[in-house]
Amino acid sequence: FGVPLAQWLRTDLADVMRDSLLSERAAARRHFNAGDLKRMVDDTLAGKETFKYLVWDLITLELWQRTYIDAVPVHHA
Repeated sequence: FGVPLAQWLRTDLADVMRDSLLSERAAARRHFNAGDLKRMVDDTLAGKETFKYLVWDLITLELWQRTYIDAVPVHHA
């Protein structure tokens, strides 16, 4: 079943999208061109659906990176 992804990215997930993809943390990774990411986010917020799946994938990647790569390792004694 489909979900209203474009609508969610413009409303409920707008802050998550901006805070993850346009953050200094994400920019420091230098995986993607910051200007291109900003354009995709701006287009998505403007209601264009061109990049909705790519933006969702990039949000997921960034949150995964923060959880599993950036996380401080736990040392067990």
